[in-house]
Amino acid sequence: MVHKLPAGHEAVVKTTSRIDLPGHGQAIRGPRYRVEGLAFAGMRGVRLVEVSTDGGMHWTAAVLDVPLSASSWVFWRYDWTVDKPGRYTLLVRAMDGGGTLQTSVEQDPAPDGAAGWHEITVTVEV
Repeated sequence: MVHKLPAGHEAVVKTTSRIDLPGHGQAIRGPRYRVEGLAFAGMRGVRLVEVSTDGGMHWTAAVLDVPLSASSWVFWRYDWTVDKPGRYTLLVRAMDGGGTLQTSVEQDPAPDGAAGWHEITVTVEV
């Protein structure tokens, strides 16, 4: 038996992405570092993941691994070349298969799922 939801009650998975490496607050050694994470957009798939290393002023496309299925997480990576030592704010955002960019507006998980770009701060040492 198939149950139909009333109009307006569909459970739509929000496009989400996260940075797994490096960890928030981590000190890393430059001048090169591989930033890695995951992205997900349900059955819509992930078309693009972008990383910012300057707090969202500029964005660069990450390399996406081939997902295991149409509804699985997508692993991504970005090889970051650091210009100089210091403190950096890294952000990540994803675009779903339909071309809709992940929202930057933060929202708590309740009542219908977390939203917003994932952000970490790292310190790059010489």
